[in-house]
Amino acid sequence: MHVTNPAQIGLGFLPLHDIAHNQLSDSVRSHSSQPSLPKMADKVSKIVARLQTRISEGQFYEAQQQARVVAARHVKAHNHAAAVDVLASVAQSLLRAGQGASAGDLCIALVDVYRAAEEPPSPQSRDRLLGCLRLFDPAEPTRRKYINEMVQYVGCPCPFGCYDL
Repeated sequence: MHVTNPAQIGLGFLPLHDIAHNQLSDSVRSHSSQPSLPKMADKVSKIVARLQTRISEGQFYEAQQQARVVAARHVKAHNHAAAVDVLASVAQSLLRAGQGASAGDLCIALVDVYRAAEEPPSPQSRDRLLGCLRLFDPAEPTRRKYINEMVQYVGCPCPFGCYDL
């Protein structure tokens, strides 16, 4: 709302200080640096879809590197959930494509993101970690390192390991 005539103030219009405040509020709302949650989820799903297309085209290394870059940006912005979504989805796609080394690297990065979030392990994080583990080829060399990182993050109290891992 823009008032050009000061005589209009007080005649059914907002006082001048309210006009400035409303314009500022509208400006801040329209230029907010934080996207809304549905927009962020939509962005993440588009990124994952683009990376999965690269995987289907056989560009495994490029997909892995781009997933790492995207995840690092989300971690820096303290958006750990988006980083987890990207890493887990792309890692699982790489595992299904038989690219265990690239996927193993992303799985280890996934554990690192969980640690960076400083949240205790939850049933959802365990499910996501175990979902990746189930897709590994038993002969894949990075599998053992991933298991060690995962067990350290989950924090198994039993010296014989956790029954659910």
